[in-house]
Amino acid sequence: MKIPLKYILLVFVEGIVIMSIELLGSRIIAPFFGSSLDVWTFILALVLAAVATGYFLGGRLSTKKDKDKLLVFIFLFLSFWIGILPFLSEEIMILTTQMGIFSSLVLSSILIFFIPSFVASMIIPIVIQVLSNNKKQAGKISGLLYFISTFGGIISTLFLGFYIIQSYGIKGPLIFLSTLLLIISMYIINWKADKVLFSIFVGLYILVFSISKSYSHSSEKSSYNLIYQNEGLLGQFRIFDFKGHMGNQRLLTINNIPQNSIVNDTVINESMYNFVHTISSFSRLKPKISSTLILGMGGGSLAQEFINHEFTVDAVDIDNRYWEISQKYFNLSHKVNFFTDDARHFINVCKKKYDIVLIDVTIGEITPSHVFTSQSFKKIYEMLNDNGILFINYSWYINGEEGVSSRSIYKTLNSSGFYTYLNFQNPNDFSDIIFIGLKQKVYFSETKTFIPQNECCKKYFERTNKNLVEKLPFAEPIFLIGDEIIFDDNLSSIERMKSKYLLQNRQRTKLVVKDDFLNGIPIFH
Repeated sequence: MKIPLKYILLVFVEGIVIMSIELLGSRIIAPFFGSSLDVWTFILALVLAAVATGYFLGGRLSTKKDKDKLLVFIFLFLSFWIGILPFLSEEIMILTTQMGIFSSLVLSSILIFFIPSFVASMIIPIVIQVLSNNKKQAGKISGLLYFISTFGGIISTLFLGFYIIQSYGIKGPLIFLSTLLLIISMYIINWKADKVLFSIFVGLYILVFSISKSYSHSSEKSSYNLIYQNEGLLGQFRIFDFKGHMGNQRLLTINNIPQNSIVNDTVINESMYNFVHTISSFSRLKPKISSTLILGMGGGSLAQEFINHEFTVDAVDIDNRYWEISQKYFNLSHKVNFFTDDARHFINVCKKKYDIVLIDVTIGEITPSHVFTSQSFKKIYEMLNDNGILFINYSWYINGEEGVSSRSIYKTLNSSGFYTYLNFQNPNDFSDIIFIGLKQKVYFSETKTFIPQNECCKKYFERTNKNLVEKLPFAEPIFLIGDEIIFDDNLSSIERMKSKYLLQNRQRTKLVVKDDFLNGIPIFH
């Protein structure tokens, strides 16, 4: 049986819709809820539940007489719902701010993911019923239609993930998809019978669009000036200029988690983060022209510190936007050699030896667990020269139940051959933890007066009244309590260990995003 082009088009677009909602929706909620494994697990389960429910109800509705009119209704509804998402999703998430973080995630996800995925999934069962004139053809037609739908999903996934979201953001693709669905509705509609239905949905869309455009927030209250916003591989990048307690400052956030901040009214672009100056100061125990490898470049503050020390610097990051923005907005030197790669893959294939290796790959609640295993640390151990140093910047807790992942990193480093030292601000609270892995045992108490600082770091410690000497690393494993494990490629539980506390931390982020939105700063573009 030859399938009419109309039905091939409907099923192809159905696959596009479901995968587009999944990818674009995940970018919509990322500034509020992040993109941790827990969040992605919930999204995938919810979309699968929506698809299953849609298949079931679509099968029941396929026995109705006027199937073409039902398809027109489905496409008009999808066009309307997807069309209003760019304008109402921000308000939806803002309105749920006062709810608990998980309740807010569930409600927002139902509106953004479940409803459109559920409605779109009804299309295939209805089309199968339309085309299946006899039982012999039913299996063949079903297999072909599911192939076409899946192919549409594959195409949309590739184009959205690798090009469209990074180039056009979120709102543009959603509006385009809504328009495409509206055009298809016009193509399949029976104008004599369904023109009233069409007019109702178009009128609703225009009404909601007009209301959302008239609902504007004043930006006069905001002291933050948004100078860059982009969606991409790791999520939403935003850069702000603002007046802070240390003067004119510049801030980089990813999914609204701060990643880099500098005082940008000075020649040296002083970093605002303690870990940058602490690692920079300890690294100066190494001579000039030492070779350094940075896994996870971020805004480039530490890369620039190493360049200022006259080190050679190789920097690796999976998202090449870091390289672009660190040069344009954070004045990173062109002397840095940048590689777009996954940190673990680079570790596995690199043949070069280094004097310093820095791991700074944690992005908000996302911790690439494959970088923190004993196999990964052993490869880094082999990459280091005899007197080499491994630094790991890891923001989390140390003591108590919530600190088990930090203590397990310590234990994994020791099992991989390193003499492991720590530097941190507060063991009982969330703070920067700096792991220092050495091939040879060192007694820092004997060298504390010889730790040099450059002008940038001296200025920072003077501003903040912090004394680096008083925060020297220590080697005694006094904080180990027996619940730690050695992370392994076959079992790395680092995200599971942190999951209980990630959504709690996100509750604070939600309030920050709400303030931004009410002050006229868009959540996404």
